[in-house]
Amino acid sequence: MQGAKFSGGDLKKLLPIYQEGAVDVDLLEEGRKNLRERLERQGYFDATVDYDSTTQDVKEKGKNGWQGTEEVITYTANRGERHKLIGIEISGNKYFNAELLRGRLTIFQGALGSRGDSAAGWWRQIACRWRGYTNRTDFWT
Repeated sequence: MQGAKFSGGDLKKLLPIYQEGAVDVDLLEEGRKNLRERLERQGYFDATVDYDSTTQDVKEKGKNGWQGTEEVITYTANRGERHKLIGIEISGNKYFNAELLRGRLTIFQGALGSRGDSAAGWWRQIACRWRGYTNRTDFWT
């Protein structure tokens, strides 16, 4: 892992190649996505993660020496700048009052980038909640 620090335990949780004991493109891509989402939760919303896979020959020396090949996978992260939410402004709402909207927020000033928050996940959650709320009310009639 280059460009960001993760503990060995975190890498084993985030990279499915450890759980599966195998390497394929789908597992590598899932690991890339997991690392990027973890960086987003840490406040690095512009983070990018890539990986490179190379195969090399291995010749072990010793009494029971063996030969073969191994695949070396290197994930590289570019974190970008760290962001923090410093304010929330609600404007243009014609149908709902500001108190109702603020009561539905699951994130607060200064909280985005704290543990457990992901920018993409947060926006998906907000969209689903509002879609459900507007469907339960007479909003569309």
